[in-house]
Parts: sequence; C-alpha cells; structure tokens
Amino acid sequence: MTLADLMNTKPVTVRPTETVAAAAKRMRDEGVGCVVVTGSTRKPVGILTDRDIVLAVVAEGRLPEATRVEEVMCRHVITGRPGDTLPPVDLDKTRKEVEQKVGRAASDVDVLSYLMYPKVFVEYAAFTKKYGDVSMVPTEVKF
Repeated sequence: MTLADLMNTKPVTVRPTETVAAAAKRMRDEGVGCVVVTGSTRKPVGILTDRDIVLAVVAEGRLPEATRVEEVMCRHVITGRPGDTLPPVDLDKTRKEVEQKVGRAASDVDVLSYLMYPKVFVEYAAFTKKYGDVSMVPTEVKF
C-alpha cells in the first residue's frame, strides 16, 4: 500500500494565525473533520481536527473567536510522497497489544482502528466498556 491510497489530493488548509472559529467554519463548509495548518512557505506545520476544537477549546471554556489555530493544533505532522510505501505492521503483535490495553478480544476492525488512532481507540474502548454499545444511537440525539 502506498500513501497515494490514503491521501486526499486537495486538503483543506488554514493558517496558524486564523481563529479556531474561522477554521471550524471552513471545516463545516468543506465537509471535513480536519484541516492542514500551513506556514508561510505553504508547508504543513500542523493539523487541526474537530476533536481538537472540542477538547482544547469548547471543553476548556475558551472562545473559538479569540483562540488561534496555532494554540490548539497538533504539531506532529507526518508527511510523505504519494509513491512512498507504508511500513509493514505485525498484526498479530498489534492484536495482542490491543487486547492487553482494552482487556478483551480484539476484532480485525479494532486492530485497524488502533493502528490508525491508538489513543482515540483506547479511549473509545474504555467508554464502551463503561456505557455499552452506542453505535446505534443516531447522531441527532443530544443529551
């Protein structure tokens, strides 16, 4: 598998000095859950996700209109060329790691989810262990 298999060829971008409110509006307008943050040379310097906005801005009581993207973006950016290949993964080893972290048997979907978003998957597994399966709850339901 190459990076081209996973890449978006037209990513939505924002500048680090833009407000989180402006970035959120762009995400909404473009129908995306994250934006690439580009510096003055147009190279990626970070990424901002809808999750970053919820956890680092909304949950902390910060004002999106007064918070700059650079204050809450993730600065760890991995870049590559479309023809680059992804490193091999030991799926059996990863499955054991997932099972150890979540305390239950791991499905193939669990393993792949963990490989893509390890922290988010572990948090989700803990949530479902505490509250049960919420996958059937419609998105529109608000608590």
